[in-house]
This record gives sequence, C-alpha cells and structure tokens, in this order.
Amino acid sequence: MLRTNVMSAEGKIKGYWTTPNRVPHKNMWLWDSVFHALGWQYYDVSLAYRAIEAMLEIQYEDGLIPIMATPYEALMLTQPPLLAWGIWKLYERCGDQKLINNSYEKLKKYITWNLTHRDSNKNFLFEWLISATGSGESGADNPARFDLRKTMDCVDFSSFMAKEVQTLSKMAKLLGEKDDEKYYQELFNCIQKAVNELLWDEETKTFRDRFLDGVVNKNVI
Repeated sequence: MLRTNVMSAEGKIKGYWTTPNRVPHKNMWLWDSVFHALGWQYYDVSLAYRAIEAMLEIQYEDGLIPIMATPYEALMLTQPPLLAWGIWKLYERCGDQKLINNSYEKLKKYITWNLTHRDSNKNFLFEWLISATGSGESGADNPARFDLRKTMDCVDFSSFMAKEVQTLSKMAKLLGEKDDEKYYQELFNCIQKAVNELLWDEETKTFRDRFLDGVVNKNVI
C-alpha cells in the first residue's frame, strides 16, 4: 500500500511525494504525509524523509504549510502540526542530523505562522479555522464539537502545538542553538500551563474546548 501511493515529481513538487490514495483525488496532505513517513521508516528512511520534505517544499512565504496540495496548487488552510515530531522520529531511527539541518528553519517558520494566525486572543491556546461545514483543518470529519460553528480554544490543536515546540527545543539543543532551545521550552511551558488551567473542565473531569468567551463546549469531542 505504501509503494502504491508514492508519486513521482510533477509540477511544483520536485521529487517523490505521497498521497493517501491515488483515486479519487491524488493529493498530498500534511499530517497524512507524516503518517506515511512513520511507515516508510521501517523500509527506507530516505523515502520516509522525502514524504515530509515534499510538504516543506510547498511552504508559503509567510510560513503556512497547507493542509493539502497538488503539484499545481495548494489550499490556504493548515492541518494538525506534526512535521517536527515526524522528522525527529526519523532522526531517532537513523541518527542522521542532516534531516534536522535541512528542515529546522522551515519548521520554525511554520510554528511562527500558527502562533500568528491561529491564536487570536494570544493566550497560548490554538483555534482551528471554522467554516460553514465545521473545521477541515482539525483532521476530524464532521465532529459534533464544531456544530455551533464558533471559534474555540481547542484541546487537540494546543496539544499538537505543545509537542511541536517541545520537539523544536530538542532540535535546537542538538544544533547548538541555545536561544532557540530556551525559547521553545518556555513556549512549551506556556502552552502546557494554559491547557491545564483554562481547558480543564472540573464538572466532566475532562479537558474541553472553550469558546473565546470562556464558555465550555459541552458537545461531544
């Protein structure tokens, strides 16, 4: 299955890339590419890295890495940020620091984009873009949590971001970037604190999304 869904260079994508399925859409997706890499690492680490590198290649100038792209166009939305974590997992498997050297600056730029564009109230909690159909950015298909079509501080997005900045701190340490290491560790601490203090719902004893007015979203996650 992994081999079947590897595509050759075409258009703006300059090397191999992966798709969840050749039919019906034959598109490249952000977090799917990481999942493909995690599978490919057991057979070919270079191809595993290429699955993620292809996503980094289509990064917009402002730092956005799109949810989906074809060889000729891309959407102006994003998806769960897993790219740094995926690359770190490959590094742990093969020990090749070039994987991190080649991707570090783009990963930083993407995290900055999320900080700028997906935390409107600047409380270190992150908000999926909501549309008339819910939130395609979240990676979940039609969950009840988006039924009210209201912007929320989201448990899952914030958790993904915490893991990514924690991973960037480890990358920075490996690269000898002490200021970055400290910055991303402090950012992780801020996100962790915000999740624990603002998204914990004592009534249900679970972490819950909250609308930007502070009201807990009681819909099923």
